[in-house]
Amino acid sequence: MCNCIDLGLRPKGTKFLASAYLRTAAEVGRQANVRLTRHEVRSLMKAQRRKYRSWLELGEVDGAVWDDDLQQWILGPAEWDELIADRSEMRQFRGRTLQWLDLSTKLWGGLYRPVLPVQRRRSSSSSC
Repeated sequence: MCNCIDLGLRPKGTKFLASAYLRTAAEVGRQANVRLTRHEVRSLMKAQRRKYRSWLELGEVDGAVWDDDLQQWILGPAEWDELIADRSEMRQFRGRTLQWLDLSTKLWGGLYRPVLPVQRRRSSSSSC
């Protein structure tokens, strides 16, 4: 999926095209000898993107320090407990890094911002 921009399957800043999911499913299926559908690939990518967004939000928590050697966010025990009490999905990052961090960074490269459709201007037609 990382070369989808180069292949034209994901125009920069937009969503992946259906053909990107089809090609990924075919390639994974060929290499791992399993059958995948494009919907399964898409679901897996959406779940990973949600995890990546949550992981990025850890950097905005007061007191969060990035440890480059461990590739994880470091917080004190009290801060972790408070954060997990508010958002239970953050428990997965306590003492761990994000699975496939490098790949997620390549795919989404920062905070995910959905691409909004362009507002079309209505042509003003004057009737005389």
